[in-house]
Amino acid sequence: MEDEPLATGVMLSPTRNVSKDGDIVRRWMEMVLGDKFLDDLPAALRSGELLCDLVNKLYKALGMKSQISPVRAAATSEGDGDADALANVCEYLRACEVLGVARQDLFQPDELLKRKDMEKVYSNILALQTVAVSLSNRRSIDERSSMVNAPDWSPMSEHGVFAEDEDIDADDLDLDSPEAVHMLQQSRWQRLLFEYEHQQQRKEDRDRAGDSSASDGLGPLAHGIWRTEERIRAILMRDDRDFGTVPEEVHGKLWMLASGAQMEMRKHKGQYERLLASESESTEATRQIDVDLHRTVADEDKELWTEEKSRMMRRILVAYSFYNPGLGYCQGLNYIVARSLQHLSEEESFYLLIAIVRLVPDDYYTSMLGLAVDQHVFADLVRLQYPEISEHLTDLGGSGMELSLACTEWFLTLFASPCERDVTFEIWDAIFLQGDEVLFRVALALLQQAKTELLACNAYGDMLKHLNELGRGKIDAQALMKISKKQDCVIRGRIEDFRAHHRLQLASGIVASTVEAEDARSSTTGRRSSESRSEPRLRIFGRKNKQGIFRHMDKIPPRLARTFDRHLTDDYMESIRKEHPHFAGYYEGVQLQIMEEYWGSADSYRQWGARNHKRFERA
Repeated sequence: MEDEPLATGVMLSPTRNVSKDGDIVRRWMEMVLGDKFLDDLPAALRSGELLCDLVNKLYKALGMKSQISPVRAAATSEGDGDADALANVCEYLRACEVLGVARQDLFQPDELLKRKDMEKVYSNILALQTVAVSLSNRRSIDERSSMVNAPDWSPMSEHGVFAEDEDIDADDLDLDSPEAVHMLQQSRWQRLLFEYEHQQQRKEDRDRAGDSSASDGLGPLAHGIWRTEERIRAILMRDDRDFGTVPEEVHGKLWMLASGAQMEMRKHKGQYERLLASESESTEATRQIDVDLHRTVADEDKELWTEEKSRMMRRILVAYSFYNPGLGYCQGLNYIVARSLQHLSEEESFYLLIAIVRLVPDDYYTSMLGLAVDQHVFADLVRLQYPEISEHLTDLGGSGMELSLACTEWFLTLFASPCERDVTFEIWDAIFLQGDEVLFRVALALLQQAKTELLACNAYGDMLKHLNELGRGKIDAQALMKISKKQDCVIRGRIEDFRAHHRLQLASGIVASTVEAEDARSSTTGRRSSESRSEPRLRIFGRKNKQGIFRHMDKIPPRLARTFDRHLTDDYMESIRKEHPHFAGYYEGVQLQIMEEYWGSADSYRQWGARNHKRFERA
């Protein structure tokens, strides 16, 4: 009797027969790695590269930053690259031991390399799967918080820095006193960040000496860095207002260490000064920087701001435009730099800016396609988490994509604008250790806080104005971060799934629009020369006269690449009503015929639930 198919989410047993095991291993590894194996499975596994890639994926799922670096052999047949394959397989087996795979479930390298016992290899991979799922399910906040014992090579024990000092203990303080709580909190963070920085410095020393055995992969130093980061993540995930936040004095140090900017700065000494010396004449980037310079600082920061800080901000942005000429300068980077300068030096802010741009997809600030993709992803997440908001918006005549009106500025500046500084700093504390999914969590939290007011809007224009105001004004930063942790629809795999879908759709639309524009110019001029072609501009909401779910957005002046404008003044809205009479109809309660259209395939529909866009046509 044949086995029934495995149900989704069921852990795979390492005791199945070999023919079934091989098929199960292939399907599981293909799903985890997101790639199809072209070779037969034994041949694909033989080099050990896929096994190392698998471990790296599991490390990421378990919150570990450490990664194995497999040797990418150029072998073309068995017998070639045996030494590299052996090294990769041994590295994989060490990872299995670290993660807790029982010794009896391991295999000898020759059992894979010479295909002596593939059944044992498959059983090992399924045992690893079982262990990884179990570890993932056990990673509670309490468990991570318990990771406080320093390893024997830490500065606490190796150099005795704190060994003889009495730590400030909660029992010795009156925790009803805010000053006492702050003192305890500050002491704990200083010790933790001292440990973190010392570990990073030792990693740099080992790397410079060419000895990466301890600082890469499964080495004790890399593992220690991961443990420290887990302790910080555990603190940030606490809901305790006293001990779940970062003291004001250590924000900057945490950003520099968690983002990797500190190591980059030490590794490239003198680079910043050399970049500043590169400015010899005015460029398009420097001209735009000068325009934005004095309209960047928020009102709440003006009393703390100085002309010297404005000059520092200009130097940072100009240096970055030479460091990354493919991007140059994009409006939004100025707000990030202005915020970072409140806790960092000029050079530190420059390297933090490099780390921030690397944090988000590559084309966030260049073509802005990455930003447009995330706008669509956010709209999808709202439909999943708060369908009543999306439905109310469409009932008022919208498409649902108006939600991008709110998130554009948040994502482009990592909430440096329009949020007040204490909100920005809380978000940045989390984002460098938890990744860019924090952007979506906080954006959804802002919507949840405004949910009652949004659902009370009776006109499309009123809802647009309310969306425009989200994030402005006084917000309880700690309450916002607490709500952000409860946005259950934000799952890393789901974000990547949605990003892949919308990137394909938007990229295809952009290419089609560009081709149509060039064809139109060619038919008018009779030639297609460099003089007759202008640089195509990205329309985030699609091409003109596009049929489908975003059609009515073409009646709104398009949002162009490298700009954003969320400030909908009364004069602006009045001009829209005059110049675009169809748009004005949404304010006058014109009845619309609603046609539902599901998004995605049948499989994605079953997997993620009923998410749909609504198409509007005149009755």
